[in-house]
Amino acid sequence: MNPKSKKPRKQRKRALNLPLHLQQKKLAIHTNKAIRKETKKRRLPARKGDTIKIVRGGLKGKSGKIARVEYATGRVFIEKILRKKSDGKEIMVPIQASNLLLTDLNREDEARFGKKPVKGKKPVKTEATEKTSSTPKKENIWEEKPIESSLQKTVKKTNAPTKKGGK
Repeated sequence: MNPKSKKPRKQRKRALNLPLHLQQKKLAIHTNKAIRKETKKRRLPARKGDTIKIVRGGLKGKSGKIARVEYATGRVFIEKILRKKSDGKEIMVPIQASNLLLTDLNREDEARFGKKPVKGKKPVKTEATEKTSSTPKKENIWEEKPIESSLQKTVKKTNAPTKKGGK
């Protein structure tokens, strides 16, 4: 069974009900040449705090920091890009991630670049950490041990002092 349907209704439903890790992948932004050299990736997921530049649309050429990312609508909100409503309030303009270019990364999140282990995941053991561990090794039950012969067992039994009871 093919999971992707040709019917628009089913395509919309599938896009709205995607798991979060796939929604984040869908909201990836193209990187500039400097970041592409550094990370060796063409696109990176949109994150709050990243600096971007708008490359398509009416706001082309403007830049700013990402203030909010909405996975449900597939839009990114930028701090300095505002518009006025009819009642006078200023709101941030939602922009599609495909119209943006990533110019600088938010480097506060160590887990994003693999410098620090992610919370909840166990660190990977290396040979150096295994040698320094002070936990005693468990006995291997599958290891071959010399078997005592039946004669030795009988000799041990006969030579053992017996306790005579009765009185």
